[in-house]
Amino acid sequence: MNPWHDKERAEDLLGLMAGLVAASGPEPLLAAPLVEETPRFFPDTWEPSLVGLGRVLHRLMCYAGLEGWNLDLIDARDPLADESLGAQQPVIDFIEARLSWHCWSIAAIGG
Repeated sequence: MNPWHDKERAEDLLGLMAGLVAASGPEPLLAAPLVEETPRFFPDTWEPSLVGLGRVLHRLMCYAGLEGWNLDLIDARDPLADESLGAQQPVIDFIEARLSWHCWSIAAIGG
């Protein structure tokens, strides 16, 4: 589902973006390149794990000009869930940003 179609979710996303701008200023977002979902921008082989998701998020942070920032991932997956029946795409929620630090919650790895 497109998060911009849900007004409450869109407002949440805009609030999170405002926090990012407050923490680092608008320059990293304004100067960031347009990134495509292609091997040119994501040359690493996809690994469906927390390490693989961390690698993708780190690369995205680098494209946004945040390469020096620390990245924390919180494993929020259901420990009793059968991952083989899980999501086709990762389920990732942005938690918080502070100066030089991001925190993300991972609810599903995806395939």
